[in-house]
Amino acid sequence: MQIELDQQALKEVQSALRGLSRRVPWVQSAALNKTMIGVRTDKSKAIRSHLNLKKAYVDKHITIKKSSPSNVSGSTNTKAKRPGLMTFTGTRSLANNKGVSVKVLADGPRVVLRHAFIAEAKGTTQVFQRDYQGKGAIFRPGFGYSRLPKTHRFPIYRLAGPSLAEYIGHPGVIAQIVILAGERLIANANNLVSYELSKM
Repeated sequence: MQIELDQQALKEVQSALRGLSRRVPWVQSAALNKTMIGVRTDKSKAIRSHLNLKKAYVDKHITIKKSSPSNVSGSTNTKAKRPGLMTFTGTRSLANNKGVSVKVLADGPRVVLRHAFIAEAKGTTQVFQRDYQGKGAIFRPGFGYSRLPKTHRFPIYRLAGPSLAEYIGHPGVIAQIVILAGERLIANANNLVSYELSKM
């Protein structure tokens, strides 16, 4: 999902700086870049109000494509990769191999995944679940599943929550972010116009 704002949204800036035409591209680009930073903040807040994720993680997965005077167009992109359950705040193993406790939704309940376990894979710690079928379908707390023959231990799956982009893509959420982006753009442009005029 992508939000883009271009020169069309800054016609008033061009009018205000009619006497400083050479500075118009700079003002447009600077206003847009400041707006994109604000858009990232708004996206991050919206995501964290819905998902039980840390700010640092969410911010890291919202990237900004900066504008320049020669190309007055900016965008913010939210990565679509689904965060592993270990990413959610408070995810932990229960004693005696009784599963994993996790809370995905910010305002939702904490749940216990009885067949899940936490392990390291490819340098990162993740929450996994075995494909319990047949003899392994009945979960036994404290049982040493890791000591079973390979045919009973695999396959296993990495467990993940909903993607950040999936939530931001909801019509109601994106509409509010676009409104805030427009307000930020006007405010940033006005401040930069005032600064340029003050130097005249």
